Amino acid sequence: MQKDRVRQVRDLAYEIEDVLDEFKIHMPQKFHRHRLSKYAESVVYHVKHWVALHEMSSEAQCINGRMNDIIDMDRLRKITSEEGSSSGARVELYHVTPKEDDMGMEESNLPIEDVRAKVRNHLQRRRYLIVLDDVWSKEDWECIVNALPQGSGDSKIVFTSRNHNVANSCVESSDYYILELKGLRVEESLAFVPRRIVILHSSSLKPKRVTTSKMADIAVSAALVLVEEVFSFLEREVNLKKDVRDDLQKIRDWLSTVQACLQHMDGKEGDEIIQKDRVRQVRDLAYEIEDVLDEFKIHVPRKFHRHRFSKYAESVVYHVKHWGALHKMSSEVQRINGRMNNIIDMDRFRKIASEEGPSSGARVELYHVTPKEDDMGLEWKKPWHLFCNKAFPSNEGFCPRELLEWSQKIVKKCEGLPLAIAAVGSLLSKKRQNPNEWKKLHDSLGSEIGSAYNLAIISRILLPSYKDLPNNLKNCFLYFSIFPEDYSIERGRLIRLWIAEGFIKQREGKTLEDDAEDYLSELIGRNLVEVSKWDFDGRVSSCRVQNLIREFIILKSKEENFVKVLAESNLGFPTDYKIRRLSIHHLKTRWSDMSGLSCVRCLFIFEFDNSFHSRIRKLLHDFKLVRSLDLQGAPLAEFPKEIVELALLRYLSLRGTKIAVVPKSIKKLAYLETLDLKHTRVTKLPFEIYGLKFLQHLLVYHYNVKKYVIFDSAQGVEVPAGVQGLSAIQKLSLIQVNKHRKIIVELKFLVELRKLGLIGLKMEDGRELCASIQKMQKLSTLDVRSSYKEEYLELDDMDDNPPSLLQRLYLKGCLRKFPAWVSSLDSLVRIGLKWSRLETSPLEALQALPNLVELEMVDSYTGNVLEFKADTFKELKFLHLEQFERLNMVIVEEKAMPKLRKLTICKCEKMEMLPLGISNLTQLQELLVYDMHKNFIERLQKNSEDRCMIDHIPVIHSFTFEINQLWSLQNLS
Repeated sequence: MQKDRVRQVRDLAYEIEDVLDEFKIHMPQKFHRHRLSKYAESVVYHVKHWVALHEMSSEAQCINGRMNDIIDMDRLRKITSEEGSSSGARVELYHVTPKEDDMGMEESNLPIEDVRAKVRNHLQRRRYLIVLDDVWSKEDWECIVNALPQGSGDSKIVFTSRNHNVANSCVESSDYYILELKGLRVEESLAFVPRRIVILHSSSLKPKRVTTSKMADIAVSAALVLVEEVFSFLEREVNLKKDVRDDLQKIRDWLSTVQACLQHMDGKEGDEIIQKDRVRQVRDLAYEIEDVLDEFKIHVPRKFHRHRFSKYAESVVYHVKHWGALHKMSSEVQRINGRMNNIIDMDRFRKIASEEGPSSGARVELYHVTPKEDDMGLEWKKPWHLFCNKAFPSNEGFCPRELLEWSQKIVKKCEGLPLAIAAVGSLLSKKRQNPNEWKKLHDSLGSEIGSAYNLAIISRILLPSYKDLPNNLKNCFLYFSIFPEDYSIERGRLIRLWIAEGFIKQREGKTLEDDAEDYLSELIGRNLVEVSKWDFDGRVSSCRVQNLIREFIILKSKEENFVKVLAESNLGFPTDYKIRRLSIHHLKTRWSDMSGLSCVRCLFIFEFDNSFHSRIRKLLHDFKLVRSLDLQGAPLAEFPKEIVELALLRYLSLRGTKIAVVPKSIKKLAYLETLDLKHTRVTKLPFEIYGLKFLQHLLVYHYNVKKYVIFDSAQGVEVPAGVQGLSAIQKLSLIQVNKHRKIIVELKFLVELRKLGLIGLKMEDGRELCASIQKMQKLSTLDVRSSYKEEYLELDDMDDNPPSLLQRLYLKGCLRKFPAWVSSLDSLVRIGLKWSRLETSPLEALQALPNLVELEMVDSYTGNVLEFKADTFKELKFLHLEQFERLNMVIVEEKAMPKLRKLTICKCEKMEMLPLGISNLTQLQELLVYDMHKNFIERLQKNSEDRCMIDHIPVIHSFTFEINQLWSLQNLS
């Protein structure tokens, strides 16, 4: 019953979110400096969006009605439960409100002394718990406590205040014994929601944890207030009231409170089907409210005016233009309100039925006994034997030949988890030994986790870990259900998606990206997410979830209406609830059957065919509230025009497509934060790109992969002057500056940059470039390339104030001398020097860098000898030497590069001897050589005189480029 109620409140929260997003769609995006233009645009806005605002107002009324239904149902349930209760302890609850005749009177005119006397007399011989919510001043506190009797036993007063100073001053001035003064987390503060919320009866004054039922009560009450706020907001907007949009953030804060409450309930005990359904309904309502708000956002004017007339004129035009949309949103809110009323009515009848049902009689205790496995830490080679012993006990643990294929696939899907293997094997031991039966279980292993007794044990093991997650991590964890089985996702892509979804809450002194990386590290540390690949510097490069964990989170995602996955084993399209996130893994889905997609916030597609372009255009036409759109690798030759109509889009990835032109209408995506066009054919961006004021990540480049590293392997994008308009940009790469040199000066205004990539630089750009870079004190990655191989890079004018946080530095082009400021970059972990052609070795300037992990040098030195001195490069793990025309000797002194793990030498044609002192590299794991001199290769052979120098290296590979344009491998390990 409780879960059904929570579901209903969650549904309402979703609907409130929809209302907010709908409002956001209609919100004007232009900024005005003059009052006249601002007023005129406001007039146009209200005229244009009048209908939309009215619809949103109606939607808010509907939500309000549904919320009232939930409240009414709760009240009836409370009445029936109290009438049937046999509890001995009696708790009296008083809800004190001013009499109707006193409403609107000044406090000084009220008979306050009479009230104080009544309160004292009533509480004099009683224990009491008083909760004071939202105390705003010390005077309010003193007025209240002076009306209470002193020394009433174990009585307690709990009060909350948004002002820390008020809380401290109240405590310091109080004669009461202070038990505790602390800040509250979100889930704790939900117990002290604003005073307009209906406070439901408590069964005891004894402090205890908030139950799922009480959390549901709080969510319903909070959602009711939220609906009232939305409806009032839209009503005032439709009627052209002033300053109503200041309340929009307040409404969104309310929505966050409801959603946090719902997440907290998901972590509570009690898995009754009715309670789950209740949670789902409430979550759906929350989604719908969010949709209405986002819809409003689409229609809201974005221009800011300084002149009153222009502001008023714009307001009128806005209401005329969007009248229909506003009217529709108003109707939607009314509908949501009606649903909430239905929820409450249903709660009322359920409670009556439960009270009239069987009383608490015989107790049934259920115990889940799991076999103790001595092999819980098994290596991967042993799971097969464990599976066979469990699945074929009557056959002495031998797998029949006809079941071998599917048995191996099932074990593989368990990914070496002993408990999972034992559970699956035990389940199969009770099934017919038929390949089709085995295949059915393999294909439905996810659903079996929730139903089959043995596999349900896995769910029981994972559930505590899931419930123990902080609320902000639960969504991040569930997000992995979007991706296909065995899918590894790049760290940067995942983090940008989390941010676009609003999962990451920024902390003071840290960026959203830093916080997101902390979230990911937390999930990895809890063994819920595993690392697929590590980056060279020890950071996660890509990650995934194990198959059975993925099946578990798919079940949780379905239960919470978090994401709908359309896979080969699940192609049905739901019609009974609104989809928030849609992930298409298989094209057998009948897209023509898809309906009710107007509330989708996130779309992923992982499989494509030749008809994809027309199908995706039709699908996108139904969307309007999408925030994240990931079409990576899609067979698109042109930019779908429907994308620019997605006014709330924050994340857009067209990586790996064949798109060549970005339309000027891209400016419509006013909220876009990430535009990923890597590995596309885009070579030029329109001036309108600078209208994207929230754009943080602009990634536009591709590589031409050749036999060796070539100078112009990375191709960037040309942009017009005006780059300072991207004031929020954090990643900007790669920008071609050949035709617009003014860009170099404009870069100094981009002080938030973390990554900057520039190509096409000339020697005369050096002074301005250094001046701009010195302004970017948050810069962590710098990649610069000259206009052609022989052009000099002048980077010497940065000695005074180089970016101290720089971690990755790539210099591509001739250098007269090595920049002295590089030696001061203690945070540097990776450096690439390509085509520098320095006459003096750069090693002396780099050898003392304390955190340098990777060094890549391509034609960076014209000398004959490279010498790595003792006690230098103490953290270096990867060294790459390529295309040194004159290099004939590499010397490695003792204790140089003590942590080196991989050494790559490529096309150094004059080098015939192995590096002298290579035996000092005791940690070296790989030696890779490409197109080296035949004498060098001979010294690597197992029967050579120099072989003893490299016998400690596990992997030794030699590659030769053949006539057929393929590399041939010679394994010399």
